[in-house]
Amino acid sequence: MPGPENPNILISAMDGHILFKGGGLVEVESDYVIIGNIDFNTGNLDYSGSVLIKGDVKSGFEVNVEGDLDIWGVVEDAKIKSGGNVLLQKGIIGRGAGIVESEKGVIAKYVENQNIRCKGNVVISEAILHSKVYTDGFVLAKGKRGYIIGGEIIATAGVEVKNLGNYQNVRTEVTVGIKEETKKKLIENELNFIKNKENENNVKKAIYQLIQLKYSKNGLSKEKTALLTKMQNIQKVLPTQKAELEKEKEEISKEFQKYKNAQIKVYNKVYPGVKISIVDKKYTVLEERSGVVFRLSEDEVVCAAL
Repeated sequence: MPGPENPNILISAMDGHILFKGGGLVEVESDYVIIGNIDFNTGNLDYSGSVLIKGDVKSGFEVNVEGDLDIWGVVEDAKIKSGGNVLLQKGIIGRGAGIVESEKGVIAKYVENQNIRCKGNVVISEAILHSKVYTDGFVLAKGKRGYIIGGEIIATAGVEVKNLGNYQNVRTEVTVGIKEETKKKLIENELNFIKNKENENNVKKAIYQLIQLKYSKNGLSKEKTALLTKMQNIQKVLPTQKAELEKEKEEISKEFQKYKNAQIKVYNKVYPGVKISIVDKKYTVLEERSGVVFRLSEDEVVCAAL
């Protein structure tokens, strides 16, 4: 429509890209179509609507869209970010520098040596190979091949896959029932508990040695006396730190209860070398199994027939 002050200026009522039609007609469409690749000819793409890219996204380039994103070609070591769903008609492959981030879900043919982070489901028709996939939803790889081999999968809602791991016993880590951020908090909490215990032992040992020295023939120097005071003050603080860590662990445990029924279903084969985690409980696959489900039972991970 014409601008309020200048009839020669057109103001669009929506975000989008401009199409100049015949007869002086101008249209604005919310969906943007790119015929070729995202490369040095186009540069990075930042768009407020939905985008269809009919070519590849080359290494080193960025695509940032607020709507849905449909890519027909291959995504290399590029950075993809979408406020909607991401559809990769082929997939993403590279040296590990690429990432797909989505506020909703991701659908792809394959993911190889790359990264995906999203809030919805990740649906893969062929394979996830040596990649890191983090999602608040499900990871579903139930297609004709349906492989997850190597790398790390964290899927809060659960995982369903045709084949998990391979005959070469490649280390493959799959975690369900916990969010990525919560898992990081849990690991940090556990490390801090260990550090607290080590500090407690070291401080106790140092105080004992200094007190022995204090009542020896030579006694304590001024510096050693100051060190003893410092160690005694640290000793007083450590129980408080431990109590705070225990409180933090309780809060993390409450979060676990939300997703304790999450499962990992393997419709064909699971191989040795696969590390299973459900919430904070762990399980290592030691022998090849077919048609199984991993779930929590009486506070431990069990492997049962589907």
